[in-house]
Amino acid sequence: RTLASRGYNEVITFSFVNNVMAKQFKGGSKALNLVNPISSELTDMRPSILPTLLQAAQKNNKKGIEDISFFEVGPIFVGDDPDEQINTVSGIRLGYKNKKDWKNELINFDFYDIKLDVLKTLEAIGLPQNSLKVFKDTPTYYHPGRSAVFKIGQTVIANLGEIHPEINDFFGFKNPVIGFEIFHENIPFPKRNKTSRSMLKLTTLQSVTREFAFIIDEVMDSDKLIQVAKSINKDLI
Repeated sequence: RTLASRGYNEVITFSFVNNVMAKQFKGGSKALNLVNPISSELTDMRPSILPTLLQAAQKNNKKGIEDISFFEVGPIFVGDDPDEQINTVSGIRLGYKNKKDWKNELINFDFYDIKLDVLKTLEAIGLPQNSLKVFKDTPTYYHPGRSAVFKIGQTVIANLGEIHPEINDFFGFKNPVIGFEIFHENIPFPKRNKTSRSMLKLTTLQSVTREFAFIIDEVMDSDKLIQVAKSINKDLI
């Protein structure tokens, strides 16, 4: 519902791709190769929903539909054991997020649009954003400089960002495609809060507002800076 309210259309695609696409998305192993495929284009179990979404977008693109936002909730396959079938929520955006008129230029969907989509979806699922940390080690099918990974500890919660330009060219898209994968089965259940709200303690001292400014190295990740700010002892402030 959250993704639909943000302008996405839900699609249902085949769980099969050809071997070339499977290898592009870290799949294509012998264990996931079908013995008796129904088509030469459906030879492998998909390692990600993204290639089948890209195929759906490609077909719509060829019919003249330029602005596309698709998502799918379904399985991916990392092996042939039952516990190696994983359900994910995946989506892509392609084209422009606005209509051109006399005062507005066309604006492409970008990384920050997809990041907000993912954060709003995780919020709807019930995951507190404060527990997420951002990393750069995205899979190779994402653009290395325009993508990110959300993790809790070492557990991957979501991959997001611009699809790698080589894959973009493979599918014949002229504009960048941005996508995401949410591994909602990795989200831990919230812990039960057994304690009630702490007692309100009022002070006789007047509150003081003070502003601080810090000079930091420009190569520091903004997420790391935010985590430091959030971890400050709140008893002191």
